[in-house]
Amino acid sequence: MVFAHRYPTPPPRRMAALWTGLVITLDAVLVAGLIMRDFSMFDSMLGTWLPFALIFLGAWPGGVLGHRLGRRWHGVDPGSLRPVHGPQR
Repeated sequence: MVFAHRYPTPPPRRMAALWTGLVITLDAVLVAGLIMRDFSMFDSMLGTWLPFALIFLGAWPGGVLGHRLGRRWHGVDPGSLRPVHGPQR
């Protein structure tokens, strides 16, 4: 809760890109680099790139929801973009 009050939420596409980038980085470093010691897994469209695209498409709605909730926490109603007074319920 303190994080939501102190730091504004990034736009949804940026948040989805950040999560997808984190997954790609961890996949490249841990799985391909340390475990398999071979980067040929990135040649597979179905086994690697499709899951990355699905992670991005799945994280995007979460980013939209987080962005809307973040605006509410910061005192702005996302529907009207007017300041909201009082507790949100």
